[in-house]
Amino acid sequence: MNNIGIIISHGAKSGGSFQWAKNILESLNNFASNKNILVTAFILNKEDHENVFNNYDNIKPIKVHPTLFKIQNLIDKFYFRFPSFSFLYKLISPLNILSKFFKIELMIFPTVMSVCLYRNKFTFMFCDISHKYYPDFPEIGGSKGLMTRERIFSKGCSNATSIIVESEELKNEVTKFYQVPKDKIFVLFQTFSTSLLTNKETEVNLDLPSKYIFYPAQLWEHKNHKNLLKAFKLIRAKDKEIELVLTGFSKSGDHNIFQLISELGLNKHVHYLGYVKDDEIIELYKKAFALVMPTYFGPTNIPTLEAFFYGCPAVISDLPGVYEQAQNAAAYFDPNDPIDIAKKILLLNDTKFRNKMIKEGYRRSNELSFNNYYNKTFQNILDLTIKL
Repeated sequence: MNNIGIIISHGAKSGGSFQWAKNILESLNNFASNKNILVTAFILNKEDHENVFNNYDNIKPIKVHPTLFKIQNLIDKFYFRFPSFSFLYKLISPLNILSKFFKIELMIFPTVMSVCLYRNKFTFMFCDISHKYYPDFPEIGGSKGLMTRERIFSKGCSNATSIIVESEELKNEVTKFYQVPKDKIFVLFQTFSTSLLTNKETEVNLDLPSKYIFYPAQLWEHKNHKNLLKAFKLIRAKDKEIELVLTGFSKSGDHNIFQLISELGLNKHVHYLGYVKDDEIIELYKKAFALVMPTYFGPTNIPTLEAFFYGCPAVISDLPGVYEQAQNAAAYFDPNDPIDIAKKILLLNDTKFRNKMIKEGYRRSNELSFNNYYNKTFQNILDLTIKL
C-alpha cells in the first residue's frame, strides 16, 4: 500500500474532536516516514490549517473547496431520504471522486461524519455512541438527527475495513448494537494532546481566582453544566474561597446555563472565558484546584489526560468504561447527583488525598504517552488494517 488518506472535517475550535485528529495526524506522519508511504489530508472546512500542517513533513494537505463539501452533504441528505439509489450516489460522491483521483488505498475517518457512501477501504474512528443512551439531548438533533446518526454508525460499522474506538467498553457496545465482529474492532487508548507540548506557556490575560475548579467544555447540554453549578453552590457553602472557571464555545440553548448561574446567586464566582487557545490553557490547568468533568458522554475525554499531565487532580463522571482511561488517577462521581459531585471535589481539600491523585495522574499520563500510543498500538493497528 502506497497511499493513505485522512478526512479532517473539524477545525481547531471544535475542541476534543480536533485534538483527537491531531494525534492521529502526528502518528500518520511518523508512520509515513517509517513505511515510505504518502499520506494525503483532505480538509473539509474553512478554517486555516497552515500552522497545523507545517509540523507534518510527510502529510500532504489538500483543501477541499467548500462547494464540494456542500455537494457531499446534499448527496448524503438524498441518500438518507431515498437510500434505494445508493449506487448512483456513490458514483457522484465527491469523496469517492477525490479518493479515485488521488489513488487513495485506505481512507481514515477520525471523527464521526457520513461514511455511508464511501466505496473503498476505510477505517472508521469514534470515541462514543452516547446517542444510544442519551437521544434526547438537543445537540443529537431530535428524531431526525438521531435517525441520521444511526444510519451513519450502522452503515459505517458495517462497511468499514476496521473500526478504532477508545475503550474495551465501547468495543463491546459496538459489537452489541451494530453486530460487528470483534476482530474488526481495535482499541486505541487516547493520549495526551501532542500539540500542547509544542506551545509556549502563556500567562492568561485575566486575574484568575487563587483557588478554582476548572471545566473546559463546549456549552452543550450533555456537558452537564447544570448539575455542576448546583454542586458548586453546595461547595461554596463549605468553602468560600473556591471559584469556578469555565471555557468553551457558546452553543444554542446555553442561555439556560447563564440563567441558572444567576438563579443560584453565583454570578461573582463563575468565570466564563469562552474559547481558550492551546498556548493559554496550560496555565489554567497548572493553577486549578481541580479539573471537573461532569459530562454524560464518554467513556473517555482528552481534558482528563491533560489534567494528569499538568499535575491537576481530576474529578470526573463515573461512566461505564471510564476507569479504563483514568484508573486510580481520578475521583469519580455520579453525574446526576450534585451532592456527590460536591462531595468528591471537596475531598481534594485533604492534602494527602490530593497529592495521591496528582501522583497517580502523572503515572497514568506516562502510561498513555504518545510514544506508547504510536509504537505499541497505532502502528500495529494500521499494519493489520492494511492487510485486511
